Amino acid sequence: MNAFKQVPTVQTSCGPVFAFNETLGFQGFYLSYNRRDATTAICGPGFFLTLNGDHREKMAISANIGVSTLARYFAENISAASETSEHTWACGMTKTDPLKTRDYALKVFSVVDLEMIRLAAVSIKG
Repeated sequence: MNAFKQVPTVQTSCGPVFAFNETLGFQGFYLSYNRRDATTAICGPGFFLTLNGDHREKMAISANIGVSTLARYFAENISAASETSEHTWACGMTKTDPLKTRDYALKVFSVVDLEMIRLAAVSIKG
């Protein structure tokens, strides 16, 4: 498996802030796994594709091949998408996008990648 690294504790004036994430960096995004059992691709300055469960190994393998392969993995596992995942905003499935999530998504993924994720999400909604 790829070498995910534990995020270190940060000391602040109010005391320590503990991070419960392990991360693995790529160009333009990184993967994060937290002990609450969710794996996230954190892309650009801030949008999240989150799957419930431990997807570290397969997401890392996909990401090593390329972002389109990572998008395909996310689409193939869309039934595990977390409620906190921002794929619906990134794929233009919401009436509004106040955080400009789609703009951030397009800096990492192609329109084709996002359409693949959108179609997967629509297919499970029925």
